[in-house]
Amino acid sequence: MEGAPETRALASLSVDEVCRVLSKLDLGRYAAAFRALPVNGAMLAAVDNADDLREVGVEVAIHRKMLLRRVAEFREGGVPRELLECDSAPRADPAGKAVPDKASEDKARDAAEGRKLLLLDKNAFLRAGEAGNETEVRQLVACGADVNITDQFGSTPLHRAADLGHAAVVEQLLAAGAAVDAEEISEKTPLFLAAEEGHAAVLELLLAAGAAVDAGDKCGRTPLYRAAQGGHAAVVEQLLAVGADGSAAADDGSTPRSIAQGGGVLAMLVAARLRSMAFAMGVQERLGAVSEVRGLDPELVRMTDELVLEAEGGINSDSGS
Repeated sequence: MEGAPETRALASLSVDEVCRVLSKLDLGRYAAAFRALPVNGAMLAAVDNADDLREVGVEVAIHRKMLLRRVAEFREGGVPRELLECDSAPRADPAGKAVPDKASEDKARDAAEGRKLLLLDKNAFLRAGEAGNETEVRQLVACGADVNITDQFGSTPLHRAADLGHAAVVEQLLAAGAAVDAEEISEKTPLFLAAEEGHAAVLELLLAAGAAVDAGDKCGRTPLYRAAQGGHAAVVEQLLAVGADGSAAADDGSTPRSIAQGGGVLAMLVAARLRSMAFAMGVQERLGAVSEVRGLDPELVRMTDELVLEAEGGINSDSGS
């Protein structure tokens, strides 16, 4: 006789099974909201953005990101059977003593392994964050290790994971309570490090967790400044989309626009500046600003031409009235 299938289709899950999965993912706090609606597997399979999860009661942004990623995995490959195993009622051995459920056993095992890691290396959490070791991070969290431990330079595990682009570990650390805006000795935050290295996936997680967008280092450089300097177009676009200040000057007076590497990055920064100026200056001044930036890079010509046409239309409208 063949064994039970290793996975189940997400859309086939009942409300109880969905809540069981939430519990196994350490998101059991939302089970009551899912039962009240109720949310079954078919409804969860239809979720395709974080706003949908907010509407069904998932209040914490990093939890929405985590669950959205897992839902996408489950849609593609099914829900692993171990996530559906019922462990609410303790088993009993022949002597009648309660036996811990599998989830509790796994957590206890992880905690024991985490304590071993700390015995071998008091900085195990820092090392695991830098290495992107998801298993060790889970074990250290289970044993209650300090998720915000720092090295001699003030860097936390989150700093190290963000700097090296370990998105899955960043997600684990944030869920475990890592300080999203912790500053190391140079006053750099995890988001600053992710931006200057161009790690777009990490940046998305940190922004969802509420990271400060314009938190600068001791030289006054912002995450946007460093992303522009590195030519990281995707990161520049992300930061501008959440309101990063493209005009913020470093201590030496330079700005993201003045040090931007790559025409695409510069185009985005200039376009953002022109859009903001449109609200603060008259049409004639706007035309002057456009004429100044047109010579910076050929990629700006088409963009600025469109803005010139828009501004000239405003001038003609004003003169005709």
